[in-house]
Parts: sequence; structure tokens; C-alpha cells
Amino acid sequence: MNRASKGNTYSTICGKLCAIRWYHRSAAGYDPGVYASHAVLLRGIDQATAPDCANASGHLWRIGSHASAQSAFMGGLLLGYFFLLRRSEYLFIGNKVHSYILRLSAIQFVDADCRLTTPHKATMVGITLNGAKNNQYGREEVRYHHLSGDKLLCPVIAARWIRRGASAFKTADDAPALSTRYGGITADEVAATIRRAAAKLDLNPRGSRRTQ
Repeated sequence: MNRASKGNTYSTICGKLCAIRWYHRSAAGYDPGVYASHAVLLRGIDQATAPDCANASGHLWRIGSHASAQSAFMGGLLLGYFFLLRRSEYLFIGNKVHSYILRLSAIQFVDADCRLTTPHKATMVGITLNGAKNNQYGREEVRYHHLSGDKLLCPVIAARWIRRGASAFKTADDAPALSTRYGGITADEVAATIRRAAAKLDLNPRGSRRTQ
């Protein structure tokens, strides 16, 4: 039930269950099991972790011009991937944002003792989400991810890139995390960039399902 006193749709619930199963498999080492229809959705997540993913990220990084915008773009893309965010939870939709979008102040860096620290001393990153979209009940939710050990595909590094871009653009703490000098990183921009990167890797971007 969300804040409008309406239950989530079947597709939304299935997506959340798939995210839970994927997290248990990758972080806890066991599969809690789901129905066959959920397993179909899970395969879409598995495809994102294929070996081509690292190569694709390199192509994504090279697309663009301004270094600060690249930092914000790549940081946002990776943070959205690791935290399983919907596009409306962290990206601009055209020139508008939803009230529950991820704010810069909602990204926190934590050390091994679970204390707030600087980006480069962090071993974990946490994000605070607000609104009906982030959980079934519309309450505030905090999520955490540790360093992955990879030099590129890492949630902590992604958050550092976002902070780097925000510093260059002088983004206010209460502003959307992916704000830029002339607005922010949009969902259409992300989709177009992924398609161009897929074309460079000789993949079929048309065959991919649209992300949430």
C-alpha cells in the first residue's frame, strides 16, 4: 500500500521480488526461490552482469564532452544499477523531477566502523530514498552497499563520481544529486547514450527491454 492508499501493481511487486532474489544470490550466496514468472524477470538482471558489462562501461565513459558531466553521468548510471533505482528515483524526466528523486544530501559515505566519513575513506555508501516509489508503504528507506573491489563497477566509486560532479557544478545539498549547470542528467540522455554504446559494441540496443 502506498501513500495514495493504493496497492502496488503486479509488475511492480514482481520487480521488487526479483530484486530481493538477485541481492540474496549475489550478497548472501543462496537463492530463496521464486515463481517461474519471477525467474523470467531475474534473467534481465543477470544479463546486466555479463562480461560485456565492463566493456560497455568504458564506452559509456568515453561518450560525452565535459569531465564533470561525465562524472555525474557515470556515477548516476552505476549508482542506479547497484541500488536498483527506477529512472524517476534519480534521473530528470525532461526538465522536471519527481518529489522523491535522490537528493545530493541523501548520499552518505560510511567507514568500516559505520561512521560518516569522507568519500575516499569510505568502505560503504548509503542512500536515503523518500516517497511512495521506493517501497511498498511509501516510507523513507535507507539502503547501503559496500565497496565491490572492482576499479570501475563499484557503488562507492560511483557515489564519489557524483560528488565530484556536484562539486564542479556547485550543486546544493537539497538539489537532485544528478543536477548539472543547465538542468540535470535526463532519462532520455541515459537511454540514448546506452544505445550508442551498445552499437559500438556491436550489440542490439533495439532488442533490449526498456528499463524502469
